[in-house]
Amino acid sequence: MDNLFFRGTIFSIKFHQNNQYANEAFMLVETFEDDYMFEIIQITGYHSGCICGYVKKGTLYGTHVIAITLEELIETIKYNFSNPDIDSLVFYKDIDLV
Repeated sequence: MDNLFFRGTIFSIKFHQNNQYANEAFMLVETFEDDYMFEIIQITGYHSGCICGYVKKGTLYGTHVIAITLEELIETIKYNFSNPDIDSLVFYKDIDLV
């Protein structure tokens, strides 16, 4: 279960935005849209608080686990972000919000 990602997962990635590369942080947030499991919300930078994409219901949908696999997350990132640098993907487990 190390490669499962749940609502509240925070990650950062480098991607192309406004004709330059940006490295921003995002959070997976539960959504109630019919065909999707999560929204991707940007939590740093100018677009903080904005929805940057949706995560389709994955292979675990319908089970008691509301999560996606690493492969599904990478596929979603490639779909929602312009030229993402997958090697720069970092996950944050403990974050100090104070």
